[in-house]
Amino acid sequence: MPELNTHFTDLVIERLEAHSIPFEVIDKESGGVNLQIKGSDNAVKYLTVEPLDLTQQRFLKIHKTNFPHEQAQNLWIALILTMDDMKPVIYLIPITVFETETQIFKNHDIEPHTFASNWEIRVFTNGIQELCQYALEHQIKHLI
Repeated sequence: MPELNTHFTDLVIERLEAHSIPFEVIDKESGGVNLQIKGSDNAVKYLTVEPLDLTQQRFLKIHKTNFPHEQAQNLWIALILTMDDMKPVIYLIPITVFETETQIFKNHDIEPHTFASNWEIRVFTNGIQELCQYALEHQIKHLI
């Protein structure tokens, strides 16, 4: 599984380089973050790469405990959707989307068992239009 995640991280790195976005690779052991980006305003944004194979499942849960508080505040999810022979599609989703739940984005705070708290992303046919606004091409400008 680590090789798979490395492959998807490399895809995101290629796209960031294509847009001349400076970044730093972070060891996955330091939390759930793969990349750190320092914007023109000197604000640091953290990027976690999360692949989702749509031939296997239609949702993804990201455990909140994987991210220290300071990272979670400025977190972006690089959701990479794959399916059969389809070219992977990258979406950049700011963590702020979970402040207001939709059919796609769910925030699960589980008290008192905070270790089980997570953010959930659901992918389904009728939700693709909402998800499209987070396509990398539309969101890349928000990283710099």
